[in-house]
Amino acid sequence: MMRETAIILFFLLGARLVFAQTCCVDGASTITTFAGTGNPGNSGDGGPATLADLIPVSGYTDAAGNTYIVDAVNNVIRKVSPQGVISTFAGTGASGLFGDGGPATLAHLGLELASSIMGDSLGNIYFLDTDNYRIRVVDSGGTINTAVTIGSLSPGFPQVMTMDPGGNFIVGVYPFSGSGANWIVKVTPSGAMTTLAGTGATGFSGDGGPATLAMIGEPDAIALDGAGNIYFNDSGNSRVRRIDPSGGITTVVGDGTFGHTGDGGAAVTAEIGDTQGLVFCGGSLYLSDIAGYLRVVSPGGIISTIAGNGVETDSGDGGPASSASLNFPGGMWVDHDQSLYVADSAIVPLSSPPVDLFVGNRVRKILSACVPTATPTRTSTSTPTLTPTATSTATLTPTSTATATPTVTLSPTATLSPTDTPTPTPTPNPCPPGYTGPEPPDPGTCFTYPAPAKGDQVRFAYFMRQSGSAEILVRNERGDLLADLAQPAICGAQVAVLDIRSYAAGVYFYQVRLNYGSGGEKLALKKFVVVK
Repeated sequence: MMRETAIILFFLLGARLVFAQTCCVDGASTITTFAGTGNPGNSGDGGPATLADLIPVSGYTDAAGNTYIVDAVNNVIRKVSPQGVISTFAGTGASGLFGDGGPATLAHLGLELASSIMGDSLGNIYFLDTDNYRIRVVDSGGTINTAVTIGSLSPGFPQVMTMDPGGNFIVGVYPFSGSGANWIVKVTPSGAMTTLAGTGATGFSGDGGPATLAMIGEPDAIALDGAGNIYFNDSGNSRVRRIDPSGGITTVVGDGTFGHTGDGGAAVTAEIGDTQGLVFCGGSLYLSDIAGYLRVVSPGGIISTIAGNGVETDSGDGGPASSASLNFPGGMWVDHDQSLYVADSAIVPLSSPPVDLFVGNRVRKILSACVPTATPTRTSTSTPTLTPTATSTATLTPTSTATATPTVTLSPTATLSPTDTPTPTPTPNPCPPGYTGPEPPDPGTCFTYPAPAKGDQVRFAYFMRQSGSAEILVRNERGDLLADLAQPAICGAQVAVLDIRSYAAGVYFYQVRLNYGSGGEKLALKKFVVVK
């Protein structure tokens, strides 16, 4: 899915202390909010994480139970203690490259685009400093330094990374504005860079052959298993692909169609959305879908949905994950107890007026039913699944640190009705006395149906408090205005129709503006998904 300036949710994927046991996270597991109030911001240090404002994109939990959360928008990394108290771990909030050799809390960071984060067994915390084209490290004493400079990736930038057991960094390179810069590369601690997958060109080809001769599209999630296989989200092709230790590439999830189908069947024949997070747990591969789902692929290759229903809210805390709603699930990670975390937040750029809208702003946690009994071992993730094929590598020459600072934006969340018709909850009717029309939903809400949108049209249902007019503004993930539907409306339930025959499969956003003459209101930005 194209998000050249609307990059969002990035994920912790990589080497960490894990327990060698079955992962006990499924749809029956309890879901809670781990951090965040739902409000965007950077506040709450010294208090409970659940009362803090933040915009999380990824995270990592160490063996002692400390959780590190990347807030790319505020250019800080927050830390939550095992007791649930939040503090700032790195960054002042200022953007730039400053502070190496000193306290991490006084450093300037370049997290605006994205950042993966992980730790090692020595207590070092590594994160991708995207805008500065480097990986930085904070040691156990709180001092920050540059671990490695990634070098020139033009016309792309480092989007996501993890670390293999040998201390090498595996980096996904994402193209600027759809240009040809699609690679998976390995960067050694000395800065030598080798291509593992991709020709640079955007496209899909090469399954069954050398990964370096394959075309890939916009890789923005990476995970490793315990056998040395590298898994990455080929988001432009609606697939998850695998690079085996001998250099061969194959598809392991997704048939190339954007959507949400296939539960209970083979993962390679399922439709998947834009996967923003990948993580292994107990031999199963978990993936997050920004349309509002968490899915899992078993060691046998069967896919299922464990959380989310495509409806944008933060509902369901305290109940089973299968009944919960998610906003915009992105980066995922697993703690030493095998509980699953997901960063649930997004930003969308609005070009008119020029402003970013923040949505979600929470870290959700799905509790594991496992009791860890195994001795912890340092691994990247879990067990292998498919079979390796041919080998091939190509080398990129590392250069000095790049200084490009591409624009950041994150994509928001939105409302999708789980059925073909809206099912509003009756509330007191705000219309004037004498109104006899349909009982409204809570004023300020709106629905799309069918959901996901398919065929020729999608309908937007909303409610007018009094007679006036309405505008429905439709945008893509970059924030570009695609449609402005203006129509008169009388008090009561209303429906606007959008022709989607020219819309590609993907995620879109809409906002309803209600005008009453003497005033009006602008409803929350919502999300809808188009499938073909």
